[in-house]
Amino acid sequence: MDNILTVYSASAGSGKTFTLAVKYIELLIEQPENYRKILAVTFTNKATDEMKLRILSQLYGLAHSLPDSQAYANKIKEDFHEAKKPISDELIKRNAGKALHYLLHNYNYFRIQTIDAFFQQVTRNMARELNLNANFKLSLNDSQIEENAVDEMIEQLTPKSNVMKWILDYINENISEDKSWNVINSIKNFGLTIFSDIYKAHEEELNEVFQQPDFFKNFDSLMRGIMKQAEEEYSKVYDDYQTLMEANGISFADFKSGKSGACGYFEKFANGIKAMAGVDDDKHFNKTAQKATEDIGAWVKKGDLGTSLEQVAIKLMQMLNETEAKRKEWMSSYKSASNTIRHISKLRLLGSIKDKVDEVNALANRFPLSATQALLNTMIGTSDAPFVYEKIGTQISHIMIDEFQDTSLAQWHNFKVLLEDCMSQNSACLIVGDVKQSIYRWRSSDWRLLNNISQEFPGYNIEPTPLDTNYRSEANIVKFNNAFFETAAKEEFKEFANNASNVDKIYTKEAVCQKIHPKKADKAHNGLVRVTLLPIDDYESVTMQLIADQINMLLQKGVRQSDIAILTRTNKHIASIGAFLMDELPEVTLVSDEAFVLEASLAVRTIITAMRVMANDVDELSKATLARYSQLLSGNADAATAILNASANFDALLPAAFNKEARALLAQKPTYELAETICNIFRLDKLKNETAYLCKFFDTLASFLADTPATISDVINEWDENMHKKAIESDKVEGIRLLTIHKSKGLEFDNVIIPFCDWKMEQTATLWASPKESPYNKLPLVPLEFSKTKLSGTIYEADYNEEHMQNMVDNMNLLYVAFTRAGKNLFVSCKDANRKGSRTSGTRATIVASTLNALAKSNQFEGCCIEENEDATIFNYGELFIKEPKAKEATAESNKAETNVFTPEITPLSLNLDNYSYKQADVDFRQSNKSREFVTADDEGTDEEQEAYIKTGTILHRIFSTIETSADIDKALTLLEQEGELYSSSTSKEKLMEMLHKRLESKKVKEWFSPGWQIFNECAILDIDPTTGKVINRRPDRVMMNGKETIVVDFKFAAPNIDHQRQVAQYMHLLSSMGYSNVKGYLWYVYTNKIEEVNA
Repeated sequence: MDNILTVYSASAGSGKTFTLAVKYIELLIEQPENYRKILAVTFTNKATDEMKLRILSQLYGLAHSLPDSQAYANKIKEDFHEAKKPISDELIKRNAGKALHYLLHNYNYFRIQTIDAFFQQVTRNMARELNLNANFKLSLNDSQIEENAVDEMIEQLTPKSNVMKWILDYINENISEDKSWNVINSIKNFGLTIFSDIYKAHEEELNEVFQQPDFFKNFDSLMRGIMKQAEEEYSKVYDDYQTLMEANGISFADFKSGKSGACGYFEKFANGIKAMAGVDDDKHFNKTAQKATEDIGAWVKKGDLGTSLEQVAIKLMQMLNETEAKRKEWMSSYKSASNTIRHISKLRLLGSIKDKVDEVNALANRFPLSATQALLNTMIGTSDAPFVYEKIGTQISHIMIDEFQDTSLAQWHNFKVLLEDCMSQNSACLIVGDVKQSIYRWRSSDWRLLNNISQEFPGYNIEPTPLDTNYRSEANIVKFNNAFFETAAKEEFKEFANNASNVDKIYTKEAVCQKIHPKKADKAHNGLVRVTLLPIDDYESVTMQLIADQINMLLQKGVRQSDIAILTRTNKHIASIGAFLMDELPEVTLVSDEAFVLEASLAVRTIITAMRVMANDVDELSKATLARYSQLLSGNADAATAILNASANFDALLPAAFNKEARALLAQKPTYELAETICNIFRLDKLKNETAYLCKFFDTLASFLADTPATISDVINEWDENMHKKAIESDKVEGIRLLTIHKSKGLEFDNVIIPFCDWKMEQTATLWASPKESPYNKLPLVPLEFSKTKLSGTIYEADYNEEHMQNMVDNMNLLYVAFTRAGKNLFVSCKDANRKGSRTSGTRATIVASTLNALAKSNQFEGCCIEENEDATIFNYGELFIKEPKAKEATAESNKAETNVFTPEITPLSLNLDNYSYKQADVDFRQSNKSREFVTADDEGTDEEQEAYIKTGTILHRIFSTIETSADIDKALTLLEQEGELYSSSTSKEKLMEMLHKRLESKKVKEWFSPGWQIFNECAILDIDPTTGKVINRRPDRVMMNGKETIVVDFKFAAPNIDHQRQVAQYMHLLSSMGYSNVKGYLWYVYTNKIEEVNA
């Protein structure tokens, strides 16, 4: 507890969440007021929600001495005892209750959030310093914005523009390489680079380059000059060789082994440097050539010794040595220059794409989330942490970072400032992570930060503390994974033994080997590991059948479907496995994220297809599809026959309200309202089990339209590209889970099946490098093709080796994450790399097979066996273990006593969407309390006057609920005007502006709407009615805080009333009970501009 910075190395299943929750709760138990000073960050919203719920539920459990919280109480007492701060059960109970009370009443200070959410908050509060509009929108969808920007850029091209020339150059390059001339998608994909951390790190240098009119032309000429010089040197070698041969009237055939002998070295120069650049170096300077550098016997036969042929051979040997001393330098220069300009046509487009993206974002008042880290890093730099604290409105003393291996370098630079500040105050901080589970490098995460964490704080002695007991898996699973990964890593990482990143430290015995939980240690036979190596013949169909057999076997043994998971490397295999199992095992329920995407919903597909018809009335395919949906929705089981009989008159099968004439009228509706109307017309609210999909669709559509004023065509494009993939949340679904390894991280399953465990480890991709050598470093950032052959021997060889090392770590980590999801039984299958013709080189199957061979020979596993036959090689270790169902709780009374209000038993409800457009007769008007005040006020007036008062009061109240300072008034009025709210002469923008500014002339009111306050407009305060015990929602109009005082104001638009005083007094009492001091209350009667102070 007194350690300044504790770093936990938390292997899979080691109780990481428990440890984090305990450490957080300990800070609260020590001092309940600490809740304001703790910041805990993780990387997903789901993890954030789980951690918040865990802490709240355990604080409640500790405060009420619930059995489920006893493990937490024991651990807290143990840690306090070790810190020589013994603590009683009573104090734990009392302080847990206090801390829970503070958190619930000050929930906005319960700072457990994603790292992105934290920096979003900082960015919003730094809007002025960053020259951003205060109401800017954070954009999450970089790819969509970039695609739109590229489309706009291309639409605006002129024949003589530079961008047009660059695109034409790129097209010509593709054609010369027999690639497609259609480069738009390639440009869009390449353009996404502008959002990457490496681009942002060099953006300033690149911008300087992009602004030089002739830079690329001159740089290209420079690189081609280097290449030409190397080509000439290569040609000269071959010319000199030929001259010598011709002068002596001989050819390569006169020498030993002819062309495949020593002369073959020179004969290869005839191919030219361009051809040889694509060949591995050891094929040019091979063993024969190496021998020929010093042994004349490699040139001539014994019978030719002492002849003139030997004299020529001596000259050739000298020429070979002289050439080889320079050849690698020539080849390095040629390949370095060639690779540097290979993608230069795309690179110079990046500046134009970035400018267009910035322009599009500025017009939309939008700021990309991906830019926050780099921008904040520029602003924060090495500033003191108080600068950041000022922007988030609080002082942080304790920082906890979860899943630290997923942190990017840019995120770390920003967070390190805060962490160092906390450490300088001797405040306890915490980092938790596991390098072996770092699998998100494509999101810029950098496992080296955790691997070398002690180097980040040179003034401190920081050594990671291992959480080395596995609470998840049975004994045999733990023992297998310990041995497998220690052995596999030794083999796979031996080429990186002296790497500066300390890659060899990741899977050492100390780092990888876990202890078995004491409760499971006495059941050493529990748990089965079965690895099946299959021949390449008919591999896919055999694997599919094996999956089905394994599922059948588990189900017959009594395993529940929800206790089985199938993990794959790619989504492609999820689709093929799902299709196979639906045919082979129709009685089995499959659950995957893809099963809950919007595209899976008939109701949502109907809305989108109807929009397609409206966007293109001659789209007969969409009409036919919509007609089929309509028939299915109306209960016609034989919809296909109805479609065939329609003879292309599909309109006849659609509802009358959606015929051609009706569609013309519908097209005039706003997009969102159109979607609702389509839902009404097709009665989609009547579909069972579709409510969640419809709600998710309308929420997604509303978000999209809020950011992008869109036509029907825009919505269809967004659906095709992004919206169709949005998934609804679904918990506790009974069925076999089917998901990728990446999505399985953080989850656990009793029985895990991992088929196709033979993925290719390295793909052709773009490698970004920053040249260090002149003249290549004139270009600050270079896109390269990731290829050992192309980059070996170049100035980029170190960059290739670094990326290759990262790929090896990524792939080993993927295997580790997959294998460690299993709790009871693990089933793996892949191609058998031991068989001839397996074609498994460069795949995961190679390390699986070689490691199993090594383990079988080592005799580490008693009872382990390998069965070999023509059909498969099967590695078996342990015994199948099936979990027994839990015994039911004793009595309802004991259950009630031990119930935690934060973790109640959840009963799923089936809800249907009600559509009120068909129930208008059932809807009546209910007058609001505030409007009733106007009607019952003492002041008399005509109906028209009362109506005007009500309307004006409503609008004023709405304005006050949305503004923070007087500077926001104009924007609020403009928004109301655009929404059509200000349509009468009595509520015009000008009249309201005049009225508001007159009211703000009051010194007190002017102070309330000045900067410097933390504002809570119409925020709910939850209270409990002491007589009924029911929760009541209290909602003051405006609460203001500045650290010295708290002011609550209620706006009134009617005559004064004693109830108004009581209401504000109640708000003041609630705020005081929540811990706020110096609370003052006021009533502001806006029409008369009268202010009354309220005494609590």
